[in-house]
Amino acid sequence: MTHGPPLEDNPTWRFSRSFWTANGVELLERAAWYGVFVAITLYLSRILGFSDIEAATISGLFSAGLYFLPTFSGALADKMGYRVSLLLAFGLLSLGYGSMWLLPTVFEGAGLVDYGREVQFHGLDTSWYKWLFVPVMLLVMVGGSFIKSVITATVARESSASNRARGYSIFYAIVNIGAFSGKTVVKPLRDMMGNEGLIYLNVVAAGLTFLAFVLVALFYRETNRDDEEAKSLAQIWASLVAVCKNARLVFLTLIITGFWMVQHQLYATMPKYVLRMAGEGASPSWYANVNPAVVVLTVALITQWLRKRTALFSMTVGARLGLLHGRRQSHRRREHPGPAPHSLHDDPGYCLPGDGREFHLPALPGVLLPPGTPRRGGSLPGLQSPALLHLKHPGLWPLWYIALSLLPGSKAALRS
Repeated sequence: MTHGPPLEDNPTWRFSRSFWTANGVELLERAAWYGVFVAITLYLSRILGFSDIEAATISGLFSAGLYFLPTFSGALADKMGYRVSLLLAFGLLSLGYGSMWLLPTVFEGAGLVDYGREVQFHGLDTSWYKWLFVPVMLLVMVGGSFIKSVITATVARESSASNRARGYSIFYAIVNIGAFSGKTVVKPLRDMMGNEGLIYLNVVAAGLTFLAFVLVALFYRETNRDDEEAKSLAQIWASLVAVCKNARLVFLTLIITGFWMVQHQLYATMPKYVLRMAGEGASPSWYANVNPAVVVLTVALITQWLRKRTALFSMTVGARLGLLHGRRQSHRRREHPGPAPHSLHDDPGYCLPGDGREFHLPALPGVLLPPGTPRRGGSLPGLQSPALLHLKHPGLWPLWYIALSLLPGSKAALRS
C-alpha cells in the first residue's frame, strides 16, 4: 500500500491508504443511507404518521438538499481540510440516524403512539410533534453532503491522470456494494419486528456511520495538501460563479435533474406500491437491489475494456445502449400492458446492463476532471458529487445523447 497517489506513468490498481480508507467509509455510509432511504417513506407514514403526500414531499426535499449542498460543503471542506470534514460529517450522520431511532422512542414514552408489528397512533399523526423530524433530517442532510463532496474529491486527489478511471471504477463499485448490502437489512428486520423494524433500522445505520467515524480518526491522512494553494472565500465564490456560467454543464445538470425526478420514485413511491399491490410479504428493498448488483458485477470489466478509449467514446456508447434499453422496455409495455412485473422472473430483462450506466463511470473523470484541471477549489469537489454518476432512466437518454453531442470533440470520439 502506498502513501500517495501513483506516478503518472505507472497506471496500476495500487492506491494510497487514504484512498482505501475513504472508499471503506464510503461503503459504510452508503449502506447506512440506502438501508434507511429505501424505507424512508414507510418510516414517515407508518412510524411518524405522515400522509403519503407529506411523506413523499419530505423525502423529496431530503434528497434534493442532500444533492444541492455538496457544492457549498465542498467549499467548506477545502478550507477545513478533508479529514476534519469527514469527522464532522460522520459525527452529524451518527447523531441524525440515532435521533431517527430516539424520536419515536420519545413519542411512545409520551403516550402518543404504540409501536409493535402494527402501529397504533394516539394523537401523533394529528399533532405537530411529528414535524420534529425536520431538524433530525437536516443533520443527516448536512452530514451526507460533506461525504459526497469529500470522498469523490479524495478519489481524484489520490489518483493520477493515468489511473483515475480505475480509481473511480473502484469507488463506484464500493458505492453499489454499500447500496446493496444496506438494503438487505430491511427485509429481515421487517420480518422479525414488523413496522417496529423500521425504527431499529436507524440503529444499524447509526452504528455503521459511527464505525466510519472511528476509521477516519484512525487511518485517514491527507496527502498533497502542503503544496496546494489555500483558496480564499472570494476565490471559492468566483470558481462557483465561473462553473455556473458553463452553459453545457448547466444543460447537463437540467437533464440529470429530470432523471432524478424519475429515479427517486424507486424510494418515494415504489416501496408503498409494492407492499400494497403484492402484499406485506413482498420485499421492495430486494427489487431495488437489482441495480447496484448489476453495476458491481460489470463496471470493473467495462473500465478495463475501455481503458484506451476516450471519455466521450465511452459515454456515447453508454448513451446508445440506454436508447436501445429504453426502446426495448417501451416495446415490452406495448406488447404486455397491465400491472408492472412482480418479480425478476416476470421480467428478467430488468437486470440486464443495457442502460449503459456502467460505461459512464470510467468516463466521468475525463469529462469533469480533464487533464490540467485543479483538483481543489471551492466548487469543484461539490461538482464531483455522485449525483453526476447516476444516469439511468431510459426516457432521458435522448436528451443525454444531445448533451453529449454538444461537448467539443464528440464526433471525433465516436470515430475513435
